[in-house]
Amino acid sequence: MTVFKDINHPNTLTGSDKGKLTAPQLYDRHIVAHWPAFVIIPEFGGLAIKLNFDDNKSGMPTLTELQELVGGYIQVIQYPNTDKVFAQDCKGGAKLMIMDEEGKLKDYPVNHCATEMAKRHNAIFEGDTINGNCVFLDADLLD
Repeated sequence: MTVFKDINHPNTLTGSDKGKLTAPQLYDRHIVAHWPAFVIIPEFGGLAIKLNFDDNKSGMPTLTELQELVGGYIQVIQYPNTDKVFAQDCKGGAKLMIMDEEGKLKDYPVNHCATEMAKRHNAIFEGDTINGNCVFLDADLLD
């Protein structure tokens, strides 16, 4: 697995969207639709880091790699493409959000960026949060 291939953060945004989008909106428009796999890390203000699994023969992440990225047993939820811009631009089809299923119990920090993204697409209930690292994957990257 290769990490830190590309890094994106709202503070690095240039062009017509600079200053107009929140991090979740930015990620929906510019990252979710174009990066097959990335992780959002809450400790760095919602930093998105592109992941590449070309080291694996299959090009797909292993369970162990996903557990290392989120810090424990994984929980998978579907990330629906309800945003019109997202649905038009998304080349990989359906996305999955992968997080530590015990992130709240382990007292991981709230991942505000991933939480807002999930709420915008009705992927989690109102009042719920995503705690800790959150990996976004094209659904076809998992068996």
